[in-house]
Amino acid sequence: MDRRGFFKTALAASAVAATLKLRAQTGVKDPLRALADNLLADWCNGLRNLQIKSGPKERLGGIKCPACDFIHGRIGDAVYPFLCVAKRRKDSDMLDSGIMLYDWMENNVSQSDGSWINDFSNPWKGTSVFGAISLGEGIKNCGGILESKDLKRMRERLDKIHHKKRLSNIRRDPANRAHKPQRLQGGRFGIQCRGDNTVACRIRPRNRRQRSARHN
Repeated sequence: MDRRGFFKTALAASAVAATLKLRAQTGVKDPLRALADNLLADWCNGLRNLQIKSGPKERLGGIKCPACDFIHGRIGDAVYPFLCVAKRRKDSDMLDSGIMLYDWMENNVSQSDGSWINDFSNPWKGTSVFGAISLGEGIKNCGGILESKDLKRMRERLDKIHHKKRLSNIRRDPANRAHKPQRLQGGRFGIQCRGDNTVACRIRPRNRRQRSARHN
């Protein structure tokens, strides 16, 4: 058997094994979804192995990057994947990791204006929209597995974002002020780009007709 044939056979066998495993766990029969589910679980297990589970409070729950020995603020985006795997696999350890990571975010990169900074040493807040999406999806799709106290504080944290017109207060570069902002819309949130400046904000209907359609 040549190398290409070997890989095709191995991939097919892996797909069958993953499908049977996931069907036994969740009843899902779609082989592509089975592969995706197992890949997500593998990635989350890899992140859990890097998660700090003991030591000072300010580091607890963070996930250290093995390449640069640093905890990046954007790792907080993994809260939703952790909760998703915990729900699908009924995995309490994965749930604990999601809560620990959320606590790390709040203890280290959360800001009073509702944003999250990018890193300890980088006060940029333009990626806050991704943290908001992760938290919102976690509440919407996995809220049923959270303890009431955790669900309550996550909702309150998301409300803190909603009550702000802007998630970031980024210093503008005068050289970029003449650039026309570009708005990328998606769901309830969007991103405005002006040169090197990025502002995450809620998307509001632009006119009365859109507002009326939204409420009907």
